[in-house]
Amino acid sequence: MGKLFLKLWVFILLTSLTSFLIQRQVFEHTTRVAAANVSQERVRRTFVFLEEALRPYPQAEWSARVEVLQKRIGSPAHLQKLDSLRFSGELPSGAIEQIASGSVHMQPLPDGGGLTMYRTLFDSDYVAVLVAPAPPMTLIFGVFRPIVFTWMVESSLYAIALLLWLRLFWRDMKKLEAAAEKVGEGKFAVDLQMRASSALRPIADSFNRMTERIGRLVDSHRDLTNAVSHELKTPLSRLRFAITLAEDATTSGEREQLLRKMHQDVDELDALVQEMLLYSRLERSTATPNMILQPVPVESWLPNAVEDEIEAAQASDI
Repeated sequence: MGKLFLKLWVFILLTSLTSFLIQRQVFEHTTRVAAANVSQERVRRTFVFLEEALRPYPQAEWSARVEVLQKRIGSPAHLQKLDSLRFSGELPSGAIEQIASGSVHMQPLPDGGGLTMYRTLFDSDYVAVLVAPAPPMTLIFGVFRPIVFTWMVESSLYAIALLLWLRLFWRDMKKLEAAAEKVGEGKFAVDLQMRASSALRPIADSFNRMTERIGRLVDSHRDLTNAVSHELKTPLSRLRFAITLAEDATTSGEREQLLRKMHQDVDELDALVQEMLLYSRLERSTATPNMILQPVPVESWLPNAVEDEIEAAQASDI
């Protein structure tokens, strides 16, 4: 059971890990999109605040004033010339055009660490660059990220559910194994019982039908062996008795009569052998034999049978 559980658990764990990686990508993407949507109004107000705070000052003092205003904004900020930003290769050309048109461009920081926001001030060539770091993530037990902890709990639940199911499955497998061992020992009177919800219930039903059929066949062969032994013994006894009488016969008429009876006994033995071969063919055949049943007059065989039994009794000193 341990190896089977381990194999199934590794398979489920790999499936769960793949699901976790997909969920993490979707989660991080939706989080970035949601954070960007929520921050739109805040970003607009921040840039408006910067413009209002810098309006009384000449452009030459803007950079110094922005450094002072960082504390009030609550995030790192600085100014950068649009041309230097264009030639630095820091942003794609489409983003540069968006910033030049007066729109806000948001650039995600690596590993979901937050956003860097760009916008020109007063339609000038000065670009205000604000860095909004992502809020610190709350760790479960101070160690695990929420999505990692969720995956661990989910995997543990899978393991418990798999263990409970496998325990029931393994119990049914042991029942099937014990029943098969009994059949191997020649005990065909086996009634293998399974739960209706068991995955092995169809196999158990087929197993019961198989053992019942095998038991019937074994009993039939045993009965046939006993019957054939009895049936062969009777003509053999008569044949032996006739040989003894033939050895002591004094006239040719007695010998001819005894030889005729001996031939009849040999024919009966041959007929018994043919019946055994026919029975064997019928057992091997899967098709139902086409048997025609009809009444047989008792006078056609009963006198001969009585006479044969009398001779068999005399041969056995009865």
